[in-house]
Amino acid sequence: MRYRQADPRELEFRPWLTRAPEVRLVPTAESRLESVRRTCYADVLDRIGGSRPVRVAIYLRAAGGLDTDYWGHTLATLATARGWRVSGRRFTDAAGASFFPEFESACQYARQGYVDGILTIRRTSVPLDDETYEDRVNRLREHTTFLAFLQQVDPTSGGGAAW
Repeated sequence: MRYRQADPRELEFRPWLTRAPEVRLVPTAESRLESVRRTCYADVLDRIGGSRPVRVAIYLRAAGGLDTDYWGHTLATLATARGWRVSGRRFTDAAGASFFPEFESACQYARQGYVDGILTIRRTSVPLDDETYEDRVNRLREHTTFLAFLQQVDPTSGGGAAW
């Protein structure tokens, strides 16, 4: 988890102290959200255990000239290599859209129990502000589903580590 130095206004002021208060670190918003997502991911996989294959759907956002066919195939290949079953339905939102109906459809698809999780390339592929993103992750968690990213991805070279 990454941390940032706490703002002095966030700390309790104690004028009777003879020395300056110690520097405190608090998680960055990005780090905290990643922790929430990873905890959800781990909880869902623990619940499923080895009782059945994990079922996943792929979500892509066609931004910045992203080759959705290539990345859809890459995500499906990596998921299959893990022994996961990839849904035949893929969700793709157009670049430059201000509303992302396919991401909402993917979440609904997962909440309805068709899949256990949604796979996408990276956090920036999920077009939500931090508060809305956290809400979606928590709603998915309530329905025993998760959101997973292909970590450390470089779309230009095609490299990355799975989830």
